[in-house]
Amino acid sequence: MTDKSRFFVVPPGDGEDLTASSGSVRLKLTAAPTRHSFSLLEVNSLPNDGPPLHRHLPADEIFYVLDGNYWFECDGERVDVSTGSLVFVPRGASHRYDTLTGGRLLIMFTPAGSEGFFSDWARLDRETAGVIEPGDLARLASGYGIELLAGSDDASEEPNGAHGVDA
Repeated sequence: MTDKSRFFVVPPGDGEDLTASSGSVRLKLTAAPTRHSFSLLEVNSLPNDGPPLHRHLPADEIFYVLDGNYWFECDGERVDVSTGSLVFVPRGASHRYDTLTGGRLLIMFTPAGSEGFFSDWARLDRETAGVIEPGDLARLASGYGIELLAGSDDASEEPNGAHGVDA
């Protein structure tokens, strides 16, 4: 076994695949190999299926757009971004995002820890055939310091009418 506290490479396609009904997430780096300093996920987004309004209390979140056009909303401010853009969301800031066309993102959490939510969310998604009750999602999220915010399940509040359940 390679000592992951040293230099290493994660080849294309490696990492835990968390395919779910609303796209796929691949955990590229989790807490242990980075000594809990950050985690990294690759997300393949489906159109109009972004997460509800939420906040991460223990971690900053950084998004890098690999492909596609997205909108991001952070503390009420909305911006449109495209391939090559980087978006920083400080811990505690309310935010959501979506794409109208589909796309790919890298998402980094610092410090690490929030990535466990995605493993548990994918498992719950499979168990419920993609129909996760809002209360179940909120309980799952709270275990990782993620707070789903009031009104986040109201599609009329979403820019462009978008509505989704992944965080």
